Amino acid sequence: MACLGSADLVEGIRAQVVDKDRNPRWSPATIDEVTDADVAQFFAPLGDLELGLTAPQPQR
Repeated sequence: MACLGSADLVEGIRAQVVDKDRNPRWSPATIDEVTDADVAQFFAPLGDLELGLTAPQPQR
């Protein structure tokens, strides 16, 4: 869900689908610029937005 709010999602769609230049301008521009906090935001609990899916119980 966090990726849906990311500017990089919009940029990737622009580069691939809209302009078709296939040259996205990511932010941050390089992997070395990605911080631990950047990564953590994609794995943070979603609170009320959690889907709450459960695995089905095997039938006997």
